[in-house]
Amino acid sequence: MTELLEIKGQQLLLAFKVGARDVIKKTEKLNAINVFPVADGDTGSNLASLMREVLGVQASESETVSVICNRIGEAALIGSRGNSGIIFAQYLNGFAQHMPEKLAITIDDFIKGAHGAVESAYQSINNPTEGTMLSVMRDFANAIVMSKKRSHLYQISSLKALQLQKLV
Repeated sequence: MTELLEIKGQQLLLAFKVGARDVIKKTEKLNAINVFPVADGDTGSNLASLMREVLGVQASESETVSVICNRIGEAALIGSRGNSGIIFAQYLNGFAQHMPEKLAITIDDFIKGAHGAVESAYQSINNPTEGTMLSVMRDFANAIVMSKKRSHLYQISSLKALQLQKLV
């Protein structure tokens, strides 16, 4: 069976920066859907503040994924504003805490980080409420697991089909 590819630290940082730019572009849309716990319309602005700090993170190829992710988490804390910013900063720091001291991670490492991030975000709130960004974070982590399972099944079925073709 084919081994899953690894993600290098700088590739992961780039992915976070692409996501950060997208969040910043959607600031007004996020402000418009902000209704909980108070409909003050600042979720997009608060997240954009955090994301601008993430965009400033730099890393070298010799740094481990853990070091890079901790730097992202620190930037997130510096840029966090309001409830949404603080929750997302805790999410990113939870992700960083679960990253190994390696130059590249596997999908399993990423899954571990995503679930650790969710746990950290939930723990940062006295009364976690479903239907909020917490639910999105949890669903994202679960979707990665499901995607891996589907990919694994696809790889197995492709391999079996190839073996059957050789027999015929």
